[in-house]
Amino acid sequence: PAEIILAAGNDIVILLEEDENPIPFDRRIAECGIKHRHHIHCHSCRHVRVFVSYNGAQKEKRFSSANLVKGVLKWALYTFDLKGVDAENKILRLGDGIELPLDAHIGSYTKSPDCELKLLLTPIVRVQG
Repeated sequence: PAEIILAAGNDIVILLEEDENPIPFDRRIAECGIKHRHHIHCHSCRHVRVFVSYNGAQKEKRFSSANLVKGVLKWALYTFDLKGVDAENKILRLGDGIELPLDAHIGSYTKSPDCELKLLLTPIVRVQG
């Protein structure tokens, strides 16, 4: 595997999970620090402008498209000053109500040229009965 050379078009960036620095094209994987079980993210957006709405307010931050949803959720909880019980059982959802998995890359939910994502910070709804 160390002999594989990375190559992609000019409109794609290759990012190591949770990293903002693109992996250079035409380099060997071993030279880029990619190891066994590392995850990479390929996307046309290097960064995603994320808008999170909660309780009538909206906050915004730019994230690497390789950032995980759990990192965006952590930022949102901190930004809206939610702690303790108030921060428990919160999730991020798309406008149509779809819950984002915590281990998904935030860039998976947007595309170029917008590279923007509007999310809702909501409580987890548990159906009982």
